[in-house]
Amino acid sequence: MKLKSALWLSGIILFLYWSVMWHFGGYPHAFNLQRNAALKFALFIFPEENLWRGFGVPFDPEGLFSTLNIIAGYAIGKLIQSNNNQTGKVLYLSGIGVLFLIAAQIWDAYFPVNKGIWTSGFVIYSTGWELIILGVLILIIEIAGFKKWICFFEAFGKNPSFSGWIRIRSI
Repeated sequence: MKLKSALWLSGIILFLYWSVMWHFGGYPHAFNLQRNAALKFALFIFPEENLWRGFGVPFDPEGLFSTLNIIAGYAIGKLIQSNNNQTGKVLYLSGIGVLFLIAAQIWDAYFPVNKGIWTSGFVIYSTGWELIILGVLILIIEIAGFKKWICFFEAFGKNPSFSGWIRIRSI
């Protein structure tokens, strides 16, 4: 998928997700843990005892329906790969990150930034911070050339066995 298509698809999915959560979530409780549309979808697929009970109620914080928002991550990956100008990439990522933070704050009035149900506002907010952090890391590692400190992270990032071990330990 091309970058422009991925960005458009990301935006469409975020707005569709908001619309489904709003219309099928049970107004005025469309965005709470007990009555949101993502929980209804999860309960349609899984029995209640298989859902996480982190706040005393069963819900699925990173559920099947909520993962539709992940396409935004794909679009950002394509963006990073497409731009060879490192300085331009840092400015672009940081600028888009700040715009995402502002957009999330504005959208918060209509679709709350809620990690528990992985709202589109949360996706935009967290993606904004990720873009700013990625920009800073590219500045430090690629442009300034401070690479010695990343050897530790490279070893673990390139080892699928370690990633699998971390995943098993976190369950």
